[in-house]
Amino acid sequence: MEVSKENQKILTEFKEYRKKQVNNKGNKNSQKTLLSDKYCLEKFANFLGNKSLKEVTKKDLKEFLDQNIDFSGYNLLGGKLKVFYRWIDDINGVEIGIRECPKIMKWWRAKINKTKDSKKLKEEELISDEEYGQILNACTRDRFGMWEAMWETFWLSGARLGEVASMKIKDVTSKDGNCTIYVPTSKTESREIPLPEYPFRLERWVNNHPHREEKDTPLWVSLASNNFGEPLVKDSIAMIFWKLKKRIGVKDTISVHNFRKTRATKMFSARSKDGGLIYSDKQIALFFGWSPLTVSQRRKEYDLSGVDELKKTVFGNSETHEEGYDIQKKKYEKMKDDYETRMAKMEKRMKEMQHQYEMLMKYPNLRKDIYIDPKEREDLGENGLL
Repeated sequence: MEVSKENQKILTEFKEYRKKQVNNKGNKNSQKTLLSDKYCLEKFANFLGNKSLKEVTKKDLKEFLDQNIDFSGYNLLGGKLKVFYRWIDDINGVEIGIRECPKIMKWWRAKINKTKDSKKLKEEELISDEEYGQILNACTRDRFGMWEAMWETFWLSGARLGEVASMKIKDVTSKDGNCTIYVPTSKTESREIPLPEYPFRLERWVNNHPHREEKDTPLWVSLASNNFGEPLVKDSIAMIFWKLKKRIGVKDTISVHNFRKTRATKMFSARSKDGGLIYSDKQIALFFGWSPLTVSQRRKEYDLSGVDELKKTVFGNSETHEEGYDIQKKKYEKMKDDYETRMAKMEKRMKEMQHQYEMLMKYPNLRKDIYIDPKEREDLGENGLL
């Protein structure tokens, strides 16, 4: 059944409202959000038939939502209807807050997936230490070391893709063998993240950055000749990682976001020598930029004054301190020497190939199965072409 003309008009007005709507960070709704609105509300309008969206009852809503047994579909549709009827209340002169539930939807609650196999999901979605090593080793064309530094930053910080993508050079701070990064753009609030290990690759990239003297420059930039130095956007980073994982053959279930899940699992599982938890729920909330309620339903407070205590705990229990800064520094120097040796060999090989190419151009007979003059043959033999 098609959407009635009256409901089409209402949905068009709502779409224009959503296009202009600005959140508390000053950002407008994305195209993805607008398409999701359209899909959900048109589905509901089809269910209603000729009945107006403005004349809906609680019974209509319950019958429609109960058709969607899948918990994710139920939650998505319910959430969209809450936003829509909050707008309906607003244009009808009903005073309602931006986060307040409209009267007609007060009965609705999101479903919890009680059948979710968290153990299986963890096994499939976590990045193992071996896979992380594969990811780093696959950056063979990483002349400046940027991609190694980026994957290292995701691995250690557990930050969101958009948070890491928005970083600038000045957002990396090192002091006394510890490193803190600042994420200026976040889903919740901008924050500092103390890294549990010293990021030698990130330090190397900051020192190699083509605009390292300009601290307000984006940290991650394109190194391609056609757009050298332009900021990388998060979609480009996600695509690069997708291609990388396909090339090296790590499990297909992981994405950039799985660095975050992996770091969260490590911190939740971390134990002291006596078996106690190293990180409290509050500290984990600060580290990942979560509301404490998402870490534990018992956590009611969210106090940013705990950042200094969080740094003390992270740095005090980091692998950097357990292993020793000097030892890690030696490891980094060895890695750097190996890298430079590999680069020197590659440059030497490139020169040899260039020379051989010039010789091939000088003696075209070599490229044909015909007689070669003895003097030419002697010259070619000296240059390793015969």
